[in-house]
Amino acid sequence: MRQPKKSLDSNEQFQSLASDLSTMAKHLMQDRGELWPFAALVAADEVVSYVTLDDKNKDMDMPAYLDALLLALRKMVLEKQYTAVGVCMDITFNAGDYQGEGLRFWMENHEGETVTLIEPYTADTLDERDYEKEILWVEDDSPQIFRISIAP
Repeated sequence: MRQPKKSLDSNEQFQSLASDLSTMAKHLMQDRGELWPFAALVAADEVVSYVTLDDKNKDMDMPAYLDALLLALRKMVLEKQYTAVGVCMDITFNAGDYQGEGLRFWMENHEGETVTLIEPYTADTLDERDYEKEILWVEDDSPQIFRISIAP
C-alpha cells in the first residue's frame, strides 16, 4: 500500500504527539521504575488522552499486550473523533550506527499516515537516563488503527 505524502501539518502533529509521549514516558519510568507500552489519543480539539491496559494484562507476553492495546485504540477511535494516536514503548534497538536503548513512538493520524520515532537514551540505572538530543525518524509501513476494520 502506498503511503500518503506527509504534509507539514502532520509532521507538526507527530512532533507534538512524540513530545507528549516522551514526557509521559519519562514520568512513568521515574515514578514506577519501568515502562509498559501505553498510548495517547489526540482529539479534534487537540486534547491528549492517555491509555494504558489494566495491570492484570502485564501477565501477557509483549506481542499479546501490544495487540490488546491496539485493539482498545481501534475501538476508541470508532467511538469518538480522534485525529491521531501514538504508542510508546521502551526498546533495545540496533539501527546502523545507533544501538542501545530508547523510547519508540509509533504514531498514526486519521488520514492513515504513519511514522515511528526512536528517542535513544543511555542508562546506568532506571533513575539516571540520559536522553539523546537527536530523535531518529523511521518511515513506518501501514496504518494499524484508523484504516483497520474490527471484526464483530
